[in-house]
Amino acid sequence: MENIDYPIMVVDDSKSIRLVMMKILNQLNKSDITFCENGAKALDLIKRKQNHYSLIFVDLNMPEMDGMALIRELGATQFSGGVVIASQMERRVINLASEIAKKNKVHLIGNLKKPFDVRQMASILEKYNAFSEHSAPAISMLNADEIKQSIENKRLIPYYQPKVNLNSNQIHSIELLARIDAPGSGGAIAPANFISVAEDNQLIDVITFDLLKTAINEYPELESEIGDFFTLAINISALQLEDLSFPDKFDAAIADSDITAEKITIEVTEQHALKTDKQLETLNRFRIKGYGISLDDFGTGFTNVGQLLNLPFTEVKIDRCLVTGIYDDEFSQVVVNSLIDLTSKLGIDLVAEGIETIEEMEYFLKFKALILLQGYLFTKPKPKDELIHWYHSWKKTVLENC
Repeated sequence: MENIDYPIMVVDDSKSIRLVMMKILNQLNKSDITFCENGAKALDLIKRKQNHYSLIFVDLNMPEMDGMALIRELGATQFSGGVVIASQMERRVINLASEIAKKNKVHLIGNLKKPFDVRQMASILEKYNAFSEHSAPAISMLNADEIKQSIENKRLIPYYQPKVNLNSNQIHSIELLARIDAPGSGGAIAPANFISVAEDNQLIDVITFDLLKTAINEYPELESEIGDFFTLAINISALQLEDLSFPDKFDAAIADSDITAEKITIEVTEQHALKTDKQLETLNRFRIKGYGISLDDFGTGFTNVGQLLNLPFTEVKIDRCLVTGIYDDEFSQVVVNSLIDLTSKLGIDLVAEGIETIEEMEYFLKFKALILLQGYLFTKPKPKDELIHWYHSWKKTVLENC
């Protein structure tokens, strides 16, 4: 993604700032750049080229139409790309800008401070890459018949990725992820290549319960090898949440196993989980039955931190677009720090996902509140046997460093 050129717009009334931005973006191999000196001209271009621009840098203080007015108008046009405020801002201003952007359904992904430099810009572009992965189309989609054949031929397999508690050096939870084994292809097929087709062809429940059945069979060995009391987290689609009887189907799927509702966490994405009354009712029914409920990908949708007060979540996962480079990003720090304060008071587990560097890990370890960590710095998702092998190697390393 880093090497792909995509349409960028820079909105700033200062000619010298526009020249600096052009130089820095060119250094980072970005050449498809449009410059506007105020929000009114920018908005006119955006309306004439609907869904053309991927990323917009906005100054706050401009003539004719300032940055906050432009952000509000971007929401009205349903702009689906990312927005970066390119201005020096106080923490309170950042917080308010974030709230206003969410209320207007605008994806505010960062704050670029003046004076700008290449390092700052590279970090912002990396955050945009993380954000855009959620909406990027899969390169090669399986069709419905291929998915059916994969299920029939037992090629749908569970991969697992742990959420690590570094305070106790234990595995707190293991996320269950769907993969389709593809012999001869050099790897397994990821969900982005088949989940949306499965949803469109009434196959999503089949995939969910086939995967759950296998995970239930593998759970005793995982529990024996890992030893820690951990929950099993499974991803559920927005379509499944529309089915008010879905929690009952889940009960039936685990009825003959040793796994109880308390050992399972239902993960739903922020982008899709909070749109209809049926979805909220289904979530509430899961919680009443004792299942944990996790809000995944927080930061990619439009949930305000305050809204979490009235929702039945037992866990919130901070998306990688906020985690990436957080140690040097004041915008992400303001959003995440507010989330840490709230989840600590409510007793909600907080997970930072997408941890890829030591610096990102260390940022979260400095808080008194427990924050669970998940990401490639620890391990990529793995099938059962590989996960067990990783766990023993990780535990040995932990003990040696104690």
